[in-house]
Formats: sequence, C-alpha cells, structure tokens
Amino acid sequence: MKTLFNFTIACMALFLTGCNSNNSNNNNNMTANEIFPKGQKAEANFTGTAYVEMLVTDDTTFNTQVYNVSFEPGCRNYWHSHPGGQLLLITSGKGYYQEKGKPIQLLQPGDVVEIKPDIVHWHGATPDSEFVHIGITTQADKGAAIWYGAVSDEEYNSYTMNGTEKQEQYTFELSDNVTRRKVTFTNRYGIALTGDLYIPQKSGSETFPAIAVSGPFGAVKEQSSGLYANRMAEQGFVTLAFDPSYTRR
Repeated sequence: MKTLFNFTIACMALFLTGCNSNNSNNNNNMTANEIFPKGQKAEANFTGTAYVEMLVTDDTTFNTQVYNVSFEPGCRNYWHSHPGGQLLLITSGKGYYQEKGKPIQLLQPGDVVEIKPDIVHWHGATPDSEFVHIGITTQADKGAAIWYGAVSDEEYNSYTMNGTEKQEQYTFELSDNVTRRKVTFTNRYGIALTGDLYIPQKSGSETFPAIAVSGPFGAVKEQSSGLYANRMAEQGFVTLAFDPSYTRR
C-alpha cells in the first residue's frame, strides 16, 4: 500500500510540474507579445479605439514625455502638432503617418518618424491591422499638443485610393473562380491578426472544407501565402492566408 501511495504522489508531482511548465510557456508567450502595458482607453482626439500608457511623465527633469499608444484597426488620432516636436518608434502592426499637404506614409515595425516642432500631422492604424508605437514628446516645456480636428474618411482612405497599398500586397492575379475578402480577428494572445480569405465560387448551396495558410512573405506581401491560398481555393478550399508578422514571431 505504501509503495502504491508513493507512486501516486510521484505521478501527481509530475503532472503538476507539467502544468506549471505549460502555464509558464503560455505566460512567456503572452508577455513576448506585449512590450508595454496597453494602458487606458483614450477618451478624446481619436477616431476609433486607442489605448495610451504613459511611461515617462517627469518632464521637469528630462523635458520629455514617453508613452505607448495602441490603435485598433482603422483608428487614427486627430490632426495635431507639437510645439517641441515628437518622435515615433513603431513596435507592432501597420500604420499611417501624414503631414498636412503631403501623401500618407506607410509605417511598419522598426520605422522611426522624426516630427519637427509645429508640423501639423496625424498617425494611426491601417484599416486591416492594429498599430502600436512609442511616442516621445521632445522639449515638453514648450507646451502640450495642439489639436485641429478629426481626419476625414477621404483623407484617411487616400493611401488605399492611390493604389500604392494594393500594389504592395498583391503581385498575382486572382483566379476567375475565386473571390478574396479582407478579414481581421484576434488570436488567443489578444493580438489582432489580419489576412485574406480566398473563397471558391459557388455553383449552388454546397459547402467547402477550410484551411489556414501562413508563411514568410519576404519583402513582397502575399507573394507566397496568398498565391498558395489562391491555388487551394481553385481546388475547392476556403483558404485563409495571413501574415505571421502580426503574431510577432
């Protein structure tokens, strides 16, 4: 009986160790996808939903403020300027930046934007991706941001309308019997993923099997995964192709 009892205790110990290990791995994965806390929901000067976490607020010592800003897909802030200038360090997703009178620039992780004092501008997420950046207000003693009003839908959509984004994403023709639809969803770590759903053309009420495709796109978006998804849809599979960079792996 004692031997059986000891064996049972040993098995329970191994089981608990395995559970703790799995929990640790899950926690590590979740932490790896969040560099800084998401912060509080922004209540003003944004179209859409954004969150702000202040990281450095002692501007009397450093004469600067540092903050993490997370934009949900389609969200952008209002036209504004900074009397002392601003720096943006892009950490996740895809975003837009535009100065008054100039075309929109596409922003991706690793980009740095240097905004000179009193330049009227706005920044935010693309329609199909969340967007996260570190903002740094320089020469904070010169005053807070000055807000000029919302970015219109026409202004926000001007990047897509000029065709630049479409050319960057798709380098192949869609098959005649396949339709493509942009989708956005949230994975189990709370990270917004964006992708394209390739759907076979129906001849009736039939249903199709589904498959998800993810792979390195390299310098050209959708070059490999999208092309493969298009081929799979030709064969009768509803196929989701998404960019693995949004999982930050």
